[in-house]
Amino acid sequence: STYADTISVTPGKEYTVFVYYHNNAASNLNSSGKGIARDVAARAEIPAVVPNGSNGTKAVGYIDSSNASPKTVWDDISFANKTGSDVRLSMVPGSAKIYNKGKTNGATLSDSIVTTGAKLGYDSLNGTLPGCNEYAGYVTFNVKASSTSFTATKQVRKLGETSWQENVKVNPGDKVEYLVSYKNTGEIRHENVTVRDTLPKNVSYVPGSTKLKNSNFPSGKTVSDNVVTGVGVNIGNYAPGGAGYLWFTAQVGTKESLDCGVNKLINTASVETDYGTKKDTADVTTEGKD
Repeated sequence: STYADTISVTPGKEYTVFVYYHNNAASNLNSSGKGIARDVAARAEIPAVVPNGSNGTKAVGYIDSSNASPKTVWDDISFANKTGSDVRLSMVPGSAKIYNKGKTNGATLSDSIVTTGAKLGYDSLNGTLPGCNEYAGYVTFNVKASSTSFTATKQVRKLGETSWQENVKVNPGDKVEYLVSYKNTGEIRHENVTVRDTLPKNVSYVPGSTKLKNSNFPSGKTVSDNVVTGVGVNIGNYAPGGAGYLWFTAQVGTKESLDCGVNKLINTASVETDYGTKKDTADVTTEGKD
């Protein structure tokens, strides 16, 4: 397709980045060496994540030379994201190529083009570039767009029941269980996923009741009480398609401690990843004092 300065990304697709280079010294300066650029390298800064809703997350391409003036020139492109969730960008290893009329035409460049830079050249990739149009060329490399999406839901049930719901009605003093469910629905591994829960007034945590179930603990494992302290519980790392479930017990306050009439006690959970945070709620309804 046609190259452009801005493009909208779609998870699962690859995009080719194009960087043109040209030493504009006159060709008659090459024989003396005065017009030859030394230590010429291409490098690029590619954003790790294009946030959802972004109209222009910049990527920058640079051409460096130790004896040029200025020593660095650059230009940028923009990635837009209208997918509904963050998109991660990563270079496709081995995809960097150089094209020109010299011996290096079609050669593969180092993946360091997206870190410290990759040397260019006309007859060899030694950073030497004579001046004028016939020695100009371009570099391309590919980046892949990957989804970082995940789901996070909060549910509740009366202790002893088996069905999870968005809302339950209980009596004052009853115990309930809250469940936080997480699933990696994207294409990127999530590291150190953290769950935090904020209990409403008149609902108290039962110490030692938090359990975690995932592929490492298929039968469930008791974990820290920090889920309700603000610190949160690290529920581990998850490959695409991986899921984790954390649940705990809490107790509703006495009738005398509740407000008059119907009390709707809203509990909020948050699931945090390197690619964003999602929140969901579950409600407990009970009758307060007359």
